[in-house]
Order: sequence, then structure tokens, then C-alpha cells
Amino acid sequence: MELFFARGPHGSRSLRDLMYGVRASQIEEIERAYHPCHTAGFDRAATQTASLGLQKATTDPTKEVFKNMNAKELIFSVPTRELATRHIAQLREMPDTQISDSNLETAIANMSAFIEKLAGIEPIETNHILLGIRYMMDGEESLSASLFRKDELLSDFDLDSEIGGLSGTDGLSDDELDRLSHLQPNPQNYAYDLSAWAEILGYEVDKRNIAAIGALDLAEVILWEMTFCGYSEEKVAEERAELDRRAKKLEEVLKKPKEEQEKYFIPAEKLRCDFGIPKPTPEEETVAHRRICHEVLYNNLQTWRAIRDYLGG
Repeated sequence: MELFFARGPHGSRSLRDLMYGVRASQIEEIERAYHPCHTAGFDRAATQTASLGLQKATTDPTKEVFKNMNAKELIFSVPTRELATRHIAQLREMPDTQISDSNLETAIANMSAFIEKLAGIEPIETNHILLGIRYMMDGEESLSASLFRKDELLSDFDLDSEIGGLSGTDGLSDDELDRLSHLQPNPQNYAYDLSAWAEILGYEVDKRNIAAIGALDLAEVILWEMTFCGYSEEKVAEERAELDRRAKKLEEVLKKPKEEQEKYFIPAEKLRCDFGIPKPTPEEETVAHRRICHEVLYNNLQTWRAIRDYLGG
């Protein structure tokens, strides 16, 4: 019997840990695939001259303007060691991490080598863009690099949405939070942790978004998402095949009679009982509902503003 877990539209690190498992043996995996090396023929100086994408305007030397770039150019516009150090610091916060003070330098060196190897991948243009957006989840804000289709930003974005008139999400009544959280002014965003690396490196990144978020921060969250399923494309392909297998299995299950489907799913009440989780009181449910509505509205507003700024330029 195979059990299935639901996953939200944006996903979360904890839910995806259930699906893929926590990153264990990070150092060994990076070390196996990427030994410290320098990629021949890669002109690193050429990519760093942009210095976070900034180039002097020839018509007005007193004004700085951004030039849009792809994710690969963004990654190589920041110092490799700083990016590697940020990434390893994230890994050290993961459960079951094997990175300690004693092997920290080795981990950073191997991660730096991994980043340098990306220079040999030719980016593919796919009409997608990554926007750095700070989302709220469980009361904590974190940065995400959200993927959108550029044509859908033009066709599905509601510039005149009521959400756009909000200065913030505090001070709204419960009814207002509930109503506004159900508005959908933004186009769909897409997961890309199982996408081909050439495609990810070819995603566009926006000049104003880089300035607002920070080049190093945005490069790190893109790199984190890109390597979430592994540090080799073979590993990513294995995870993609496994997810496809589970999806097909789920389709087969959903075709079965309802009483037979129940063999493959675990009711929430049973999970509460098995794990000793008490059923929430009506008051607790009300508080949880308000928090969820607040976070959904907050995240929709953050997304709306990021898309507006991108389209407004």
C-alpha cells in the first residue's frame, strides 16, 4: 500500500521533506559529483563586470540602469565563495545535517566547485521569469524565487485588483480578511526543483527585483531550489521519474470505487489519533483560520506588488 500526502500550491520545505526526504550526506554528494576545479574557457571577469547587473548608461553617465539577465548570469555576478558559504549555512540548519565546524571548509570548497561547474551549462530560454518574493508561512517571513510564465503575467494579472489598493494586511476585520484572501489577482506560479538545469539557468531575472531583494539573496534561493533534489542532474532525473510514478499511481487510485480509494489514504482524524495530536477547539480553529487568511492575503499582496513592479518598468 502506498500513502499519499497533499501538497499546497506553493509547497513548503517541511512538506517537501516528507515527499523527498531530508537532505542527508550533503558533503558526500557534493564531493562525489564536483571536485574543486576551474572550468576552462570560462571568462568569469566578463560576467562580473555587470556587478549585480548594473551598467552605466552611455547617454547619461550620472544615471545607473539595470540590464535584465538570466539566472546563470545572476549566479556568476556574485562572489562564488560568498554564495557557497550562504548555501552551506542553509544546509547546516537542516535536520540530520552532517556539516560541522570540522568539515565546514571542505563543504564550502566543494560547493564553490559545484557552482563553477554550472558555467559549462548553456542556458535555455523558455519564456519564464523568476521573481524574488518574501512570503509568510507560520508567522515567519522567508524569501522565495517564484517562477512565472511571462505571457501569463500579461494575460492573467489583474492590475486593477482590490488587493492593489491595500497598504498592508494589518487592521482588517475577520470578514475582510476572509473575503480578500479568496481573491486571485495573480497568475499561477510553478515549481521548478525538478526542471532541467539548463532551463533554470535560462530563466530571466528582473532588474528592479534584484535591486529590491539583493543579488546574493536571490541567487542563493535559486540555487537552493535548483539543487533541492540533488547535486547532479542524474539525481534530479531519478526524483522526477519517482514523482511521475507516484502521480500515475495516484491517478489509478482515483479511478477506483470510493470505498476502495479509502485503503490508500489516511483520514486526518486517524493521523491526529496516531500522533497524539488533540483536536483543536472551535476557538483555536477560528484563530488558525484568521492566521491562514492573513498569510494568504499577505502573500498574494507581495506577489501582486512584485509583478506590478516588473510589468511597470
